[in-house]
Amino acid sequence: MQIALHNLQRTYGTLHAVNGVSLSIPSNTIYGIIGKSGAGKSTLVRLISLLEQPDDGEIYFDNVRVDGLEGDALIQRRRRIGMIFQNFNLFSSRNAEQNIAYPLEITGTPKGEIKGRVDELLALVGLEGRGKAPISTLSGGQKQRVAIARALACSPDILFCDEATSALDPQTTHSILSLLKEIQQKMGLTVVMITHQMEVVRDACIHVAVLDDGTVAEEGLVTDLFSNPQSAVTKDFLTHLVGVDEAAKGDDRMVQWSKKRGAYTLRFRGDTTDQPILSTVSRASGVDFNIRASGVQRVGDVEIGTMFVDINGTNEQRDNAIALLREIGVVVEEGVL
Repeated sequence: MQIALHNLQRTYGTLHAVNGVSLSIPSNTIYGIIGKSGAGKSTLVRLISLLEQPDDGEIYFDNVRVDGLEGDALIQRRRRIGMIFQNFNLFSSRNAEQNIAYPLEITGTPKGEIKGRVDELLALVGLEGRGKAPISTLSGGQKQRVAIARALACSPDILFCDEATSALDPQTTHSILSLLKEIQQKMGLTVVMITHQMEVVRDACIHVAVLDDGTVAEEGLVTDLFSNPQSAVTKDFLTHLVGVDEAAKGDDRMVQWSKKRGAYTLRFRGDTTDQPILSTVSRASGVDFNIRASGVQRVGDVEIGTMFVDINGTNEQRDNAIALLREIGVVVEEGVL
């Protein structure tokens, strides 16, 4: 299911929560929408999922306009949209299989069919044998698996994940993202992930849109945004993802030699991460590189390297060094956020 948004507008009083958003979300992929708190992510997902109507603009599913649907047509279209939330939104009075069965019950599915479908979904999310488990006995990751199964009960063609891993620890987050990728490939779904976590975008998404103050600051392939970010908000996200601050943990943390971050940020992509580029450029231009911090992370099938450096030499030598780096394919940004 391809989704197209044309100049969406949504205002609450004087707040322009969504201000002229236009996006094309490909079918059969995992698309990320990332932004900081207040950027307009939640409002945008409510518009795309038809929970609210825009003040202006148009929404198309496979070239069919859907933002003006009403009555039964709106209900039928919503039933083909799955939603997963941060806090799971499960019924504590129902066990796992009863939670999964709920959307099938309200759509009038025969009881005999419900049992088979629930068993199928429990197997899909890796919860065989746990159908009778009370929700209170399940871990956070298991609750989210139940929520995923429930979202898939009516065979949707679009699945929205609204901060679906924000309440989970890193290991559980990784397992849930792996499950979502597996499900997307098996079912050919269009998955839209709304998040403030750049690591979720890195580990799960193919395309991404970065929201800032209700507008699209930047969008494109995840590998392109990681290797050559254009907007200030994207650069800030990446700085904190592989940053030198205390927020960066484990494998995402850069190796740091200095408390200062350096005057330049260098971004390497693919094969350039394995080449002795700095020594080559240093010999050719006469500059000295002072490496403050560096790290490499995998984005899809591509390795992306980030380095904070000072470049010491005359202005001419420094300009020559930057020109050589860019010629090789290294992205050079002056200053770090």
